[in-house]
Amino acid sequence: AVRVCALLSALLLLGASHYLYRPLPDSVAEPYKLMMLDAVLRTANHVATLGELLGLVDPEVVLRNVVPRVPARSDAWVTVHDTELGGVRVRVFVSSHAAGLKRGVIYLHGGGWAYGTTR
Repeated sequence: AVRVCALLSALLLLGASHYLYRPLPDSVAEPYKLMMLDAVLRTANHVATLGELLGLVDPEVVLRNVVPRVPARSDAWVTVHDTELGGVRVRVFVSSHAAGLKRGVIYLHGGGWAYGTTR
């Protein structure tokens, strides 16, 4: 019984490690935090898909309830603030370490539903 328990524990640990790990570039400041966030979102997506298959709920409803609970907070590397540009709510991420002018990326979502919200 002890060997079976040890084998099952090892398999469970191996499966969890495989599910959590995602190869990331070396420049990512907190790779384990990003891997955990990815695992939470993938798990929410799996739960949403299961709920849809069982006819219980639309996946969009599940994801809209999970994602806002993952807050975007400023830290030592990035300053985060919500603002409005041209009547559109946006979330701005600014590097805390770069001085002077900075390069920027503007992401325009093409429509439909998405994981995030600025509220």
